Amino acid sequence: MARLFLILSLVLTAFATPLLAQSAEEDRGYLQALLEDNLSGAGREVRITGFAGALSSRATIEELTIADRDGIWLTLREVALDWTRTALLRGRVEVNRLTAREIIVARTPIAEEPLSPEMAEATPFRLPELPVSVNIGEISAETLTLGAPLLGEEIALRLLGRLSLGSGEGAAEIDVTRLDGRGVVTLDASFVNATEVLALDLSLQEDAGGIAATLLQLPDQPALALGINGTAPLNDYTADIRLASDGTPRLTGQVTIRDAAAEEATAKVFGATLSGDLTPLFAADYRPFFGTQSALKLTGTRQQNGALEIADFTLMAAQISLSGALSLDAAGWPQQFRLNGQLGDGDTRVRLPISGPATHIRGATIDAAFDAARGDRWRARLGLTGFERPDIGISTATLSGRGALERTAPRGVTALMEFDLGGIRIDDPALFEAVGTEIGGLASLDFTEGRPLVLRALRLTSGAAQLTGNGRIAAFADGFPVSGTATLEAPNLKRFAAVTGQNIAGAAKATMTGSGSLLGGDFDITLDAETDQLAVGIAEVDPLIASAGTLSVAARRDTTGIALDRLQVENEVIRATASGRLNGDSGALSLAARLTDLALADPRLSGPAELSSNVAWQTGGDVTLTGLDAAFMGTRLRADASLSPESAGLPVSGELRAEITDLARFNALAGQSLRGALDLTVEGKAKDRGQDVEINTAIDGRDLRTGIADLDKLIAGRLTLTAAGARRLDRIEIDTVKLETPQLTLSAGSPRPDAPVDFNVRLANLGLFAPDFAGPVTATGRANLSGDLAQRVVVTLSAEGPGGTTAQVSGDIVDHGARLDLSASGALPLALANSYIRPNAIQGTARYDLRINGAPALPSVSGTISTSDTRIALPATGLTVETLSGTATLGQSRVQTDFTARMRDGGEIRVTGPIGLTPGFSGDLEVGLGGLVLTDQLIYTTTVNGNIGVNGPLTGGARIGGALTLEETNIRIPSGLGASSVSLPDLQHRNEPAAVRQTRARAGLIQTETAGRARPYALNLSISAPNRIFVRGRGLDAELGGNLRLAGTTDAVAPDGFFELIRGRIDILGQKLTMTEGRITLQGSLDPFLRFVATTDAGDVAVQVIVEGLASAPEVRFASDPDLPQEEVVSRLIFGRGLDNISAFQAAQMASAVATLSGNSNADVVGKLRGAIGLSDLDVTQTEDGGTEVSAGAYISDKVYTEVTADSDGKQRINLNFDLSDSVTLKGGASNDGSSGVGVFFERDY
Repeated sequence: MARLFLILSLVLTAFATPLLAQSAEEDRGYLQALLEDNLSGAGREVRITGFAGALSSRATIEELTIADRDGIWLTLREVALDWTRTALLRGRVEVNRLTAREIIVARTPIAEEPLSPEMAEATPFRLPELPVSVNIGEISAETLTLGAPLLGEEIALRLLGRLSLGSGEGAAEIDVTRLDGRGVVTLDASFVNATEVLALDLSLQEDAGGIAATLLQLPDQPALALGINGTAPLNDYTADIRLASDGTPRLTGQVTIRDAAAEEATAKVFGATLSGDLTPLFAADYRPFFGTQSALKLTGTRQQNGALEIADFTLMAAQISLSGALSLDAAGWPQQFRLNGQLGDGDTRVRLPISGPATHIRGATIDAAFDAARGDRWRARLGLTGFERPDIGISTATLSGRGALERTAPRGVTALMEFDLGGIRIDDPALFEAVGTEIGGLASLDFTEGRPLVLRALRLTSGAAQLTGNGRIAAFADGFPVSGTATLEAPNLKRFAAVTGQNIAGAAKATMTGSGSLLGGDFDITLDAETDQLAVGIAEVDPLIASAGTLSVAARRDTTGIALDRLQVENEVIRATASGRLNGDSGALSLAARLTDLALADPRLSGPAELSSNVAWQTGGDVTLTGLDAAFMGTRLRADASLSPESAGLPVSGELRAEITDLARFNALAGQSLRGALDLTVEGKAKDRGQDVEINTAIDGRDLRTGIADLDKLIAGRLTLTAAGARRLDRIEIDTVKLETPQLTLSAGSPRPDAPVDFNVRLANLGLFAPDFAGPVTATGRANLSGDLAQRVVVTLSAEGPGGTTAQVSGDIVDHGARLDLSASGALPLALANSYIRPNAIQGTARYDLRINGAPALPSVSGTISTSDTRIALPATGLTVETLSGTATLGQSRVQTDFTARMRDGGEIRVTGPIGLTPGFSGDLEVGLGGLVLTDQLIYTTTVNGNIGVNGPLTGGARIGGALTLEETNIRIPSGLGASSVSLPDLQHRNEPAAVRQTRARAGLIQTETAGRARPYALNLSISAPNRIFVRGRGLDAELGGNLRLAGTTDAVAPDGFFELIRGRIDILGQKLTMTEGRITLQGSLDPFLRFVATTDAGDVAVQVIVEGLASAPEVRFASDPDLPQEEVVSRLIFGRGLDNISAFQAAQMASAVATLSGNSNADVVGKLRGAIGLSDLDVTQTEDGGTEVSAGAYISDKVYTEVTADSDGKQRINLNFDLSDSVTLKGGASNDGSSGVGVFFERDY
């Protein structure tokens, strides 16, 4: 309220005198500006609207607002001033009435009064001597609104009063009443400088929940009554104080001021006594601290010369007892002081009456004393036990001080302050680790009037960390000049890791010395630090700073500016230096650094590195970077740049030059197998804060390699690239681009900034990528760039190459490829794909007419792709497509297929139906097989008819279903191998030549791992072959028929069906057996179960040959009636006689018969025969004409081997081998048809 009256008084005095000189035209503008300028100040902005009537006896203001940095906090509306203008001539401001319809105090203002040395000085109370006297007969506000931020709720008041101020006299009568009737405040006060009579009558009456109770945050916000009354001259003044809550007195007392004759001068004797039960005015948790009786007593004397004596000071409550005395001489120096007190009893926890989290102590004591009559020594001690807050606790704390106080000139004081904190508890684990459980320290001070304050010693210790120092601070009037030394020792920085948020570790010791001025800002400092095993938790930095190192800094600031004389960091692996200067006109900084091994920072790098540079600045000129020079890993970077900070748009320019002698050194960093050398130059400039940029680039590369095979083919040899372009505020400009390599040339450019870009590309030899298509590929086109970042590119392109390759492309590229609207047509030789599909091969031409409209994805593509007379070879399947013709039509996120393939061996395959172009690529395909001949040219030949459907996602999970019919099918059973057959499982090729591996890769003999397996296809195929399945070979001639259903999946085929014998026979060395039973059954496995039975009569014995079991391991059994051993049954079957009545040659013939039936080189019967006869070799094979051939051989000696061969046609031959050495053999032979031969053979095993 006092602030409000002060503002109103300033309004009157600010424009009273100038009003007499104003004309009507100047009525509003001059006075409004005058008032606003005089009333505004630091942190206070006054604005007036609707000011009128300044030259009349009634002036009005529609609205006056006062704002701070957070906005308006005071608003006055419809302010009216009824005053007497002529009184100004008498030096008085006579206001009859000053009224406002509404005053709004929204919140408390933000105080922004600047600090000044004068604020440290105290002055006695006096009323201000204004240039004119002010008398306000009536001041009123119909509504005074206090905003919710002030009291927690909005409160409306009515204000009525009067005010007079002038000639050293002042009086005020104020009556403030709440409009809701819940409270009233009255003030009747006056003071006259001449008589020093002070009259004060303040009364406050408020119901519960009133303004005062809210502001004081009293529990339950009781009704309050406050009275302060006293009228008398200040030489004998008494004021009575009364405070009550809810009608009960809480605090009573008096304040007295009187004159007392002392040493023939008038002294002021003052006193205060206050007592009462304050507990209802505090929260329940605080009441035990005060108890039912609290008292304050104070008596003292103030001499006219300024000397002060407080003879008795006592403060008493339930948990606190404090007493003391103080005597100061006229200069303010102590003559005597005493202070003794106790808080708590040392055992019981006491809740302190302070805001914030609950704070308890068990006890505290204070004891301080000084008496000049007894000497110059002083002492003080403060002790504390059991300090506890929710987040921190201290078991014990002591602060003690002692020293001397010199009262004679030059006066001064010395002090040794010591403190110790023990049993520290901090809930924050990071902060607790940094602080520890104990902290101690001391400070030794020495002050003498007229001399600097000297800090003779400072020590602060926490665990092993310690801060020590000394220094001095001179007079405030000189700007607080300071000087000194401080040393910090931290042998274990890891304890500070958590609190800093960095994984720091190691040891450090730093010493700072210097001088400066706290207010003036000048300084001259040096810092020297030593570190060891330093770490900051950054993997790239820690290896660089781990070794023992030093930091040295020397800097100063004076009226000429700031100078960095030295900044140096050095250890075993790094050395960095810097120096520079900065003032109001210019600045300069030089930097240099050297690192012994880059691998310490990044294992992908290696070798030493060096860097140097200079930065300079000039007022009104540029900031320049000159001489940037970096050398590392066979590379040298040099750069210069300049920035004009005071020019519009911050123009910048620069040049970068790089010489890289060996790109291979950057392989680990790039993740590519780089090779070659590279020179790079980039020049550029920018303005409009980087929105307008020009770039010129030149690259010269030699023998470049990237590890990307196709790219390396293009850039092999010498590469040169030059480019010039710009980014303007509204467009992208490409002036020139020129790329040349032995295989690739590209040129592009625009004759003027607003013209399109024409480009030409030539690949010298497409055979680099497609060996079957040697020859050049050329492309020409034009691109129109639009948008500030070329968001739209309209392109046309025409290309042609070998093998009839053509392409015509035109359309728009929008948002850098995010959306396309392109049309493309032409022809493409399909053989270009051969290098990617080997050992398969394709030959033909695809013609396309496509358009993509939308995002660059398959669903955005429409158009057609067609081909005719295309040949495809699939060696792994034995299939060859003689002619492939058809069309794929794309549109609406799918492709409609219609292709017909005519096969080399006969028949055709037709594929029709759609395939979706969204992920999953769901298809609905129909595959028609018409007279399709399937054969491997050796074992089987068949003709297939039928239809197959493929439905579902082709990337995995589709369903294959349909029905197939087999026409005549011929299966030829090949002859088996005897003991001489050799199997080489898991053959490994070591030190394989590249040519051999390439051959095996083309043949599909090298398996490669795939990224992942797709979901298998579901199967539902039926195969019908009612007859004409002919199986021939090994003496077998049979016809079968049946049906088969394939279910399951492509990963786990589950067949179900069988094929039964229609008719058949077996021929074994002239013996014919009729097949009476035959069945091939497949059920859940692709390994069928076989059962075949052939019967015949051998004399008086009925013989059965039974083949039964899984096809992968069938068993051949011989049975007879009557029952005979198998060898005996075979002998009787073939020769009509027992085993003991046959010759060795007949035994071989019998082995031939067994092999014919079994096809198994390890047949048990053959093995028994070989062992029984004593042969080294016994082998049964099939001749080219389908006959049976048996051979038997044995070693006559270590170097002589003989072999006899006979076949079912009666041809016989004998061979003789003689080993002359390990590598040379003499071979000879003769047969019963008269042929013979001899030869010498050389063999070498490897």
